[in-house]
Amino acid sequence: KKPIDMLEMAILETCMQNKILWIPCFSLQRSTQICYLLDEIFKRNEIIRNKNIPIYNVGRLTKQCHETIGKRKYREFYDDVWNSNRDIFDSPIFGHIVTKKDVEHFIFNNQVKIVLSSSGSINKGFSNLIASSYIANKKVNILASGYIFPESTLDKVSKGEKKVVHNGMSITRRCGFLGTIPNLSGHVDLSSNIKWIESFDKRKLQKVVIIHGNSSAKFNLKQILDKKLPNVDIIVPKYMEVIKA
Repeated sequence: KKPIDMLEMAILETCMQNKILWIPCFSLQRSTQICYLLDEIFKRNEIIRNKNIPIYNVGRLTKQCHETIGKRKYREFYDDVWNSNRDIFDSPIFGHIVTKKDVEHFIFNNQVKIVLSSSGSINKGFSNLIASSYIANKKVNILASGYIFPESTLDKVSKGEKKVVHNGMSITRRCGFLGTIPNLSGHVDLSSNIKWIESFDKRKLQKVVIIHGNSSAKFNLKQILDKKLPNVDIIVPKYMEVIKA
């Protein structure tokens, strides 16, 4: 099943049940990925679109990241293909919650809504706070968005345990669990990295600094980019080396 199809079915099921759909996810990559899927679903599914379901991204980091990569002044650094998919950052269907007070006001009521929050294991960030309320709420459906750590709170919820210990407190689980969106990852493969780097405007791209991964992986990526981007300085820095812009 494709990620978008499972997400679409989860939204329809939650709407029919008059519930809340909670998707614990990571602050940037996975929440952004899900926002793209939601945007496409709302465009193609008239039933869901007409429900006017509010969507909340909960977390200060998510808000800051989306505001940064969504700013128009940064569009000049990317090609036309990449820019054609950036309208979600201006979309009115997405709201941002960044304070505990607003979480209590907008998230803890039983109004039908879609909630995205970090962390994905619901043990840190706003997900930790939300879990204290949502696990015991029969008006909530949870949809996981990636790997579920064994013995974590979310793992116990996914297995249907009736009692879940969260933050040292025993909570009677009343929420529903709809499964895990497939094929979502917080990491990209080699080809995805190359595709992303190639999306930058070649007239402005001067340097690419590769800092993540083991040595063989970094130098392999460098060799490929050296061939694809002969006019760009591809750098694998040494330990403690300072790279000037």
